[in-house]
Amino acid sequence: LDGLPEEYLGQMIRYISAHEVGHCLGLQHNMIASTIRTLKEINSPGFSGATVGSVMDYVAANINHGLGEVQGPYATPVLGPYDKWVIAYGYGPEDQLDKVRARVGEPDLVFQSQAAIAFGPDPRNNTWEMGADNLEFAKSRLALVNELRAKLLANVVKDGEPWAVARRRYQALLGTHLQMLGVSGRWIGGSFYANDFKGDPGNRAPISDIPAERQRLALRMVIDNSFNDSAYGLTPELVRHFSKEHFYDPAAINELVQDNAYTVHDLIGGVQAYALTVLMNPTTLRRVYDNEFRTAGQSDPLTLSEVVTTITTAAWTECAANNGGSFSAARPMISSFRRNLQREHVNRLVTLALLDGSTSPSLRTINTLAVQELRRIDALAEAGAKRNPDPYTAAHLSDVRSRIARTLDAAYVIPR
Repeated sequence: LDGLPEEYLGQMIRYISAHEVGHCLGLQHNMIASTIRTLKEINSPGFSGATVGSVMDYVAANINHGLGEVQGPYATPVLGPYDKWVIAYGYGPEDQLDKVRARVGEPDLVFQSQAAIAFGPDPRNNTWEMGADNLEFAKSRLALVNELRAKLLANVVKDGEPWAVARRRYQALLGTHLQMLGVSGRWIGGSFYANDFKGDPGNRAPISDIPAERQRLALRMVIDNSFNDSAYGLTPELVRHFSKEHFYDPAAINELVQDNAYTVHDLIGGVQAYALTVLMNPTTLRRVYDNEFRTAGQSDPLTLSEVVTTITTAAWTECAANNGGSFSAARPMISSFRRNLQREHVNRLVTLALLDGSTSPSLRTINTLAVQELRRIDALAEAGAKRNPDPYTAAHLSDVRSRIARTLDAAYVIPR
């Protein structure tokens, strides 16, 4: 299969088969189970045993890219401790149930419902990642994506293959890039959650705080891997080789309706829009704001104000800079990718500024901060417009200022 080694394929087939048999036995997904071992442990000499708590997780393949001394198992070689424990509870002798239940607090038996991925704040409850710290996993995967992008033309596409392979492989890598933005973004405003009942061993509170520095790291990872032009590994030479085929076979069928000349701006614009949604959706912002109450008194907690201002600062660096220079349509003050990012950023703030916060104190606070950031951007755009920008940037900044002016008027007309 596409040159993959038998060792890899065999391990993945064994893991997936065990997963499906688990469903046959009545087990539901356990998407937090991949967190019981560190990536360094898994990729260390002499490691043996389960890499995950349960085969019922959707676990990414373990590919050691700067994670440890050796390549550990690609997939867990044995059932996880949670699997054996839950089967003992569901199928074991009834007179042993109390003994089985008493193990509920053991770290290797961690469980969270799959429904909590959509509605819960715990970033460890996630799919297509692995390790006790999936921020470390995301960092490794993003580094691997960047390394492979740089090799697409020289090493990935083989002699005799169509250059369409470069396009397909780039888009596959971009899919991993998007996944890692999603994995990282869930740490912002997140909380750790446990299923413990009162009286369970350890007497843990079910909700605990994520350290602010981990959330700041996640915020910076999303920004660095989506806001900057260099984050996408695109060069004119690479895009010139993104050809396509015109066949009705599985490899080329999705290319039939694509433009022969790669639609680079629309593609990157979609990633930027996704990243801003990850960072600025109302649920994430509300969680950051609510967490401020729980972390009151802690030194240097992450605040809602810090999140929104950090995003603005990162998105509008060109207008804040005063490095002079001569600009033209061929050498714009603000690149085409960054102009799109800034427009998307303003779109998010406009939406937040006009949300109906009449019955939600959290939304009212988000509203007022969004309005404040729009005023800040207006001042930045005004300063940028005075630096004799190129036609693209001048039109962009003029449009931004007009949209902000109309939004600020509407914000005080529409009941909030």
